[in-house]
Amino acid sequence: MLRVETSKTLYAPGDTVELILTNQGDAPLAYNICFGTRLERQTGASWVAIPDPPNQPPCTADLSSLLPAQQASGRFALRSDLNPGSYRYHLESVLRSNPDAVLPYTERISNTFEVRAKS
Repeated sequence: MLRVETSKTLYAPGDTVELILTNQGDAPLAYNICFGTRLERQTGASWVAIPDPPNQPPCTADLSSLLPAQQASGRFALRSDLNPGSYRYHLESVLRSNPDAVLPYTERISNTFEVRAKS
Protein backbone atom coordinates (compact mmCIF):
# COMPACT_ATOMS: atom_id res chain seq x y z
CA MET A 1 0.00 0.00 0.00
CA LEU A 2 1.25 3.47 -0.88
CA ARG A 3 0.47 6.70 0.98
CA VAL A 4 0.80 9.91 -1.04
CA GLU A 5 0.58 13.17 0.87
CA THR A 6 1.57 16.81 0.67
CA SER A 7 3.66 18.40 3.41
CA LYS A 8 0.94 21.02 4.05
CA THR A 9 -2.79 21.32 3.43
CA LEU A 10 -2.87 25.01 2.45
CA TYR A 11 -0.87 26.66 -0.34
CA ALA A 12 -0.91 29.86 -2.40
CA PRO A 13 -0.47 30.06 -6.17
CA GLY A 14 3.27 29.89 -6.99
CA ASP A 15 4.16 27.97 -3.79
CA THR A 16 6.28 24.82 -3.88
CA VAL A 17 4.57 21.59 -2.79
CA GLU A 18 6.55 18.75 -1.26
CA LEU A 19 4.91 15.46 -2.25
CA ILE A 20 5.81 12.57 0.08
CA LEU A 21 5.46 8.89 -0.84
CA THR A 22 5.45 6.25 1.91
CA ASN A 23 5.49 2.53 1.15
CA GLN A 24 3.14 1.08 3.78
CA GLY A 25 3.14 -2.36 2.19
CA ASP A 26 5.37 -5.39 2.64
CA ALA A 27 6.89 -5.42 -0.87
CA PRO A 28 9.08 -2.95 -2.79
CA LEU A 29 7.46 -0.51 -5.22
CA ALA A 30 8.90 0.98 -8.39
CA TYR A 31 8.09 4.67 -8.84
CA ASN A 32 8.91 7.87 -10.67
CA ILE A 33 7.68 10.88 -8.69
CA CYS A 34 8.23 13.27 -11.59
CA PHE A 35 7.10 11.48 -14.74
CA GLY A 36 3.32 11.29 -15.02
CA THR A 37 2.55 13.20 -11.81
CA ARG A 38 -0.47 15.40 -12.50
CA LEU A 39 -2.04 18.20 -10.51
CA GLU A 40 -5.84 17.96 -10.49
CA ARG A 41 -8.51 20.48 -9.40
CA GLN A 42 -11.87 19.49 -7.96
CA THR A 43 -14.74 20.74 -10.10
CA GLY A 44 -18.04 19.60 -8.64
CA ALA A 45 -17.81 15.82 -8.23
CA SER A 46 -15.01 15.51 -10.82
CA TRP A 47 -11.25 16.04 -10.84
CA VAL A 48 -9.77 17.91 -13.82
CA ALA A 49 -6.06 17.79 -14.76
CA ILE A 50 -4.22 21.14 -14.67
CA PRO A 51 -1.60 21.75 -17.40
CA ASP A 52 2.01 21.78 -16.22
CA PRO A 53 3.69 25.17 -15.77
CA PRO A 54 5.36 26.34 -19.00
CA ASN A 55 8.90 26.31 -17.56
CA GLN A 56 8.73 22.97 -15.74
CA PRO A 57 11.98 21.01 -16.14
CA PRO A 58 11.69 17.78 -18.14
CA CYS A 59 11.41 14.42 -16.37
CA THR A 60 13.21 11.19 -17.14
CA ALA A 61 11.31 7.90 -17.33
CA ASP A 62 13.66 6.13 -14.88
CA LEU A 63 12.07 4.15 -12.05
CA SER A 64 13.40 4.08 -8.49
CA SER A 65 12.73 1.49 -5.79
CA LEU A 66 10.75 2.30 -2.65
CA LEU A 67 11.26 -0.38 -0.01
CA PRO A 68 8.69 -1.20 2.68
CA ALA A 69 8.47 1.58 5.33
CA GLN A 70 10.67 3.83 3.17
CA GLN A 71 9.78 7.38 2.10
CA ALA A 72 10.64 9.43 -0.96
CA SER A 73 9.69 12.97 -1.87
CA GLY A 74 9.61 15.41 -4.74
CA ARG A 75 8.98 19.13 -5.05
CA PHE A 76 6.52 20.71 -7.47
CA ALA A 77 5.97 24.41 -8.16
CA LEU A 78 2.32 25.38 -8.33
CA ARG A 79 1.36 27.60 -11.24
CA SER A 80 1.17 31.27 -10.24
CA ASP A 81 -2.18 31.58 -12.07
CA LEU A 82 -4.00 28.80 -10.17
CA ASN A 83 -7.54 29.58 -9.13
CA PRO A 84 -8.48 29.07 -5.49
CA GLY A 85 -9.94 25.65 -4.79
CA SER A 86 -9.31 22.04 -3.80
CA TYR A 87 -6.44 20.18 -5.47
CA ARG A 88 -4.64 16.86 -5.34
CA TYR A 89 -1.83 15.04 -7.15
CA HIS A 90 -2.31 11.87 -9.19
CA LEU A 91 0.72 9.64 -9.83
CA GLU A 92 0.77 7.52 -12.98
CA SER A 93 4.16 5.86 -12.48
CA VAL A 94 3.94 3.61 -9.42
CA LEU A 95 4.23 -0.14 -9.95
CA ARG A 96 4.34 -3.22 -7.81
CA SER A 97 7.78 -4.78 -8.11
CA ASN A 98 6.24 -8.26 -7.97
CA PRO A 99 3.97 -8.70 -9.84
CA ASP A 100 4.85 -5.93 -12.27
CA ALA A 101 1.50 -4.10 -12.24
CA VAL A 102 0.29 -0.56 -11.64
CA LEU A 103 -1.04 0.12 -8.13
CA PRO A 104 -4.78 0.71 -7.78
CA TYR A 105 -5.89 4.24 -8.65
CA THR A 106 -6.92 5.04 -5.07
CA GLU A 107 -3.35 4.38 -3.87
CA ARG A 108 -1.86 6.78 -6.41
CA ILE A 109 -3.68 9.97 -5.38
CA SER A 110 -2.63 12.42 -2.69
CA ASN A 111 -4.61 14.02 0.05
CA THR A 112 -6.75 16.98 -0.98
CA PHE A 113 -5.21 20.38 -0.28
CA GLU A 114 -6.44 23.94 -0.67
CA VAL A 115 -5.02 26.73 -2.79
CA ARG A 116 -5.98 30.24 -1.68
CA ALA A 117 -4.83 33.63 -2.92
CA LYS A 118 -2.06 35.27 -0.90
CA SER A 119 -3.42 37.85 1.50
